[in-house]
Amino acid sequence: QLKFEYLLRIDALSTPPVDPDKTSTAVYVEEDSTLPGFARLGLRGADVHYWSEFLGPDGRLRRDLVKSRLLNLLATATKQ
Repeated sequence: QLKFEYLLRIDALSTPPVDPDKTSTAVYVEEDSTLPGFARLGLRGADVHYWSEFLGPDGRLRRDLVKSRLLNLLATATKQ
């Protein structure tokens, strides 16, 4: 069975910003003491609505939603 590991950089949320003129969404980090090496990422700011499909009700970025979207994009790209 194949197993893939990947590292995902979301430029719009990365620091330092790729485009300094577009910094209206801020990321805050909460360490997760129950899972060493993991953290919870929350979003705040005027442009947070652009990320709504990836956020839980608490405003945190959800890994499962990001992963699902990434897999859909990869599947679409391989069909072309």
